Amino acid sequence: MRSRIVCFSHLCNQTYITGAEKLILFLMRELRSNFDFECILIVPQEGILSQEAADAGIPYYVQPCRLFYSMMEPHAALHDELEQIRTHSEWDAVVDLLRRLEPDYVLINTCVHAIPAVAARSLNIPVIWQITEKIPDNAYTSHAAAIVHQYAEAVIGISQSALAFLTRYPQAFPSSPPPVLFTLPPSWDDNALEPSLWTQSRAKKRSELGIPPDTCLVGYVAATITSQKGLEHFVWMAMQLAERNTSTRFIVIGCPAHQDYFERCQQLVQRSSLKDKFYFVGFENKIQHVYPAIDIVVTPSLFPEGFGMTAFEGLIFGKPVVVYRSGGLEEIHQFTGNERYIADVGNWRELSSIVNGLISSQEQRTAAGIHNYNAVRQVYGIEHYRSLLAAFWNLFREQKRRNIAVQTDSTDSQHELAIDPNVFNVLNVLNVPSEVIRPARSRPQKPSHKRRRSRRGRRPPKASRKSQSTRIRSKAFRAFRQHKPLPSVQRKRKKRRKNVRRMRKVLRTASRR
Repeated sequence: MRSRIVCFSHLCNQTYITGAEKLILFLMRELRSNFDFECILIVPQEGILSQEAADAGIPYYVQPCRLFYSMMEPHAALHDELEQIRTHSEWDAVVDLLRRLEPDYVLINTCVHAIPAVAARSLNIPVIWQITEKIPDNAYTSHAAAIVHQYAEAVIGISQSALAFLTRYPQAFPSSPPPVLFTLPPSWDDNALEPSLWTQSRAKKRSELGIPPDTCLVGYVAATITSQKGLEHFVWMAMQLAERNTSTRFIVIGCPAHQDYFERCQQLVQRSSLKDKFYFVGFENKIQHVYPAIDIVVTPSLFPEGFGMTAFEGLIFGKPVVVYRSGGLEEIHQFTGNERYIADVGNWRELSSIVNGLISSQEQRTAAGIHNYNAVRQVYGIEHYRSLLAAFWNLFREQKRRNIAVQTDSTDSQHELAIDPNVFNVLNVLNVPSEVIRPARSRPQKPSHKRRRSRRGRRPPKASRKSQSTRIRSKAFRAFRQHKPLPSVQRKRKKRRKNVRRMRKVLRTASRR
């Protein structure tokens, strides 16, 4: 029987699609086609993401859900504010939706999408929380880490920068074992990008803009243009470079999120004598129609990126990419051997100097493009992504097996036996799926099942036990109240015997260490 996973997207924009939206759709396609999951998408409204999911055969439901933006600005009352979400109207709707869908897993996209995580946890549904942002460091960042620890059984970070807030604050995990932590960077499907049409797309886009084929075009690409994305720094850099390189052209592609900021950047260009060298173009959903026309991609993000999808896409299309040293952007460049194309955050003059070297040398641009085309496929290619995804599920299931379900005879309910965290450490796999961290040694303890048996005493005589029909009716009533399916008596007994054998084996292994 296929496992059902319900995936919550925090956004579903109608005019553009963000990197986080692309990421969750790509992950669902992989889980559905290569891991035999039944995937269901939950979106806050109809939009590009829901349409592309439907085109891929993935069912979706529309459920508005308030976002918990305080996770990106942790404060002292973060836990109290999170508890208040239970009073919002969306809370009951999300809980009812999960009860109807009865998923085996719930996947949450982005750290600000907390309501589905809390709702799923209240129904005892395992939560996989995918972190796509870098949570800023302040005095209360550990509070955000504690929230993720409380509600997630596994955390996927799209970069090491995205997981840093969890690994940096071990005090967020005071007593219970931390969730499974795993780095799973994005990937892509080459066939979907139509590489055979890139030459044609380059000629078509340049013809639309009136740019000659041999003219160097420097591009800034963002799904949403905000001040944090550094458009103003790109304009300052471009205006300085345009005076030195009269034939170079500059293009800005994206959807303005803050219109006042976007117009201010445009006015810097319009008031100068260089306005004929700039092109401002709206968002383009088909990136294969845009990137082939660009010669150099610049991503001057002023805040730490969780990953940096536009820079990543530039590498995929074999372009030189110049970035600020911002979180995941620096990480991508380090892994692909592009350290020379990193400038310090805010230093647009250093950015200008690096880009000027690329503009001045066609050979350097070509060499950098070829290197990036090959390096990004070696580090982030689809086969590597699938091997990491398989490693994550193996690790996650192994961790769940370590939390052995023990059913008591008196209640017929399941209780998790938490294995000593000093004996069984959660592996933090960062891009090396085959690496195994040897668990620390710990003093053997008396087996808990023996202590439990001594307290429970002997079972009563058979005549005084409840009849089988009475126990089945009680079980059915409890299952109805908990919205859980009722297993057969034979399956229950078999599972109990299997769990007891597994528990004894684990405890024997722990005692030897």
